[in-house]
Amino acid sequence: MTHKNKKSIFRIILGLMFFALFISKCWTIYVEGLKIKPSDGLFFIVFGLAGIVHTMEGMGYPIEKLFKKAKRKKDE
Repeated sequence: MTHKNKKSIFRIILGLMFFALFISKCWTIYVEGLKIKPSDGLFFIVFGLAGIVHTMEGMGYPIEKLFKKAKRKKDE
């Protein structure tokens, strides 16, 4: 499965929305002085990574290329 380096406005916006939810949750916990629960940690991981991945892929940088480069270096 190959990706062409196409840019996608939808993926960029989707990634930024995920990242905005991540930031707003962090800010809410910080401002209200709440303790971080395990479910919050899961939320941070999922939404933070989803925001980064969608934004990168929307800009035309496929995530598979990063893993292929790391695998090639490991195999050598």
